[in-house]
Amino acid sequence: MNRLEAPAIIQDCLRKGLNNPSLRVIKISGLGKASDFGRTETDQKWRRIKYAPDRLDDLEGILPLEITYDLGSGAEQKLNLMMKARTRTGIGTGLIPKTMAEVGLELDRPFPEYLTSRETVGGYMREIEIFRMQSRYPSLQKYLPRYLGDHVNESRNEFILLEELITDGALMDSADDVSGWTPELINIAIEAIADIHAIFYGKDDQLSAMNWLERRVTTEDMLKDESLWRGLAEFTRKRFPDHITEKAYRRHLGIIDTISKWHLVKDAMRHTLVHDDFNPRNSGFRSLGSGLVPVIYDWELALIDIPQRDLVEMLVFTLSDTVSRSQVDEHVERHRTRLESAAATTIKKDDWMEGFRCELFLEAINRVPLQWVFHSRFPSGYAVRISRTLEHLLSLYADV
Repeated sequence: MNRLEAPAIIQDCLRKGLNNPSLRVIKISGLGKASDFGRTETDQKWRRIKYAPDRLDDLEGILPLEITYDLGSGAEQKLNLMMKARTRTGIGTGLIPKTMAEVGLELDRPFPEYLTSRETVGGYMREIEIFRMQSRYPSLQKYLPRYLGDHVNESRNEFILLEELITDGALMDSADDVSGWTPELINIAIEAIADIHAIFYGKDDQLSAMNWLERRVTTEDMLKDESLWRGLAEFTRKRFPDHITEKAYRRHLGIIDTISKWHLVKDAMRHTLVHDDFNPRNSGFRSLGSGLVPVIYDWELALIDIPQRDLVEMLVFTLSDTVSRSQVDEHVERHRTRLESAAATTIKKDDWMEGFRCELFLEAINRVPLQWVFHSRFPSGYAVRISRTLEHLLSLYADV
């Protein structure tokens, strides 16, 4: 989006989001000044790759803005919002393959040609479509930042989302230091995502009608992408031998060798809309009344998947490698019972645990190895910790 055109586009977005065609933008403060939201310079470097603009004079990335406007009465009002400006180039076609090339990860084909890479493409529309649904679903209203409008111009490769800027948040983007994530707060976050999972849980007709979502990954897809999983396992073992031990490496290879068995279990389970990046980088809390309410943002990787996908991601990021099985059991059970209640259905405990195990396997061969790839280029404060926690959880629940 060109800087000179931004004011008119923002005004049109707000007219849609606030449902007032008379709205008039008087002043925009902060335009063109990207926010770091407390992030490091290293973090900002990968964001510039992720939100790669088409033209040098384009706005891109995440920008906090203060809008002065009136609704036709002449009385000025102010609104703080966050604008996310992106193009079709995103994680799957930009950030991941570029990072892989820079760190020397060689695969048997370009990353976008793997079947499962579709999980990381199309985020420019996924997040917009989810925010567009907010008015129809109370759980989205409660737990997502408020939707304030959007602008989509496919011919110009412009995809803009305006959302509420959270100014009273706690533990926002806290993946590097999760000491504040107590078991109670983890459960509160798990219950929130369960409420969202309940919206489309087992509703295949509604999910398939969402043509902006990629079809779910199947066992056949996973098997055809076996060279990707082996390539990631080899890379992480060679690059980080002090952290990816021989035992962990062999465990990961065992998981890959048995995809045809354990992933079939997942195929048969009920699916829903999942966040797919549900961790302390993309969630936190805000004060409401006398308590804290989760706020869940950055929905660009949203998928059709089993709900345990989000559960495992959150636990791997927030628990330690000394957590007891009893505490993990409590978190897993809290998710199941909350989803049962919110979706008005029955979920067998043993089946739920099998889904949890499947997602631990996937975290081990897909999600966490990719985090190590990013860590090679953009060092993080959490890669070592989540890897240790994952291996501990695999030891407790899912040895192969």
